Amino acid sequence: MTKDGQSRDFPRGTMHHFGVALRPHAFRDCAATSSAGFDPEHAGITRDILGHATVDMAEKNEKRATGISRRNALQSIVENTHRSR
Repeated sequence: MTKDGQSRDFPRGTMHHFGVALRPHAFRDCAATSSAGFDPEHAGITRDILGHATVDMAEKNEKRATGISRRNALQSIVENTHRSR
């Protein structure tokens, strides 16, 4: 299978198994964002691991991870408030 074939077929496989079409590059984004979320002090390592030329993407992933964390915290507050009523 060629690189183009994998890139084209991969979203079909993820749609079938996970219900969402993801391209291979999305897994890089997920890994970088997860890494930044679990270990923000070392978010810059994604630059070296993923081969980015600058730390700009690492900073973007760290901001995304922070936003996800804050959204999850807010969602927990909302759910707890509704349960206590």
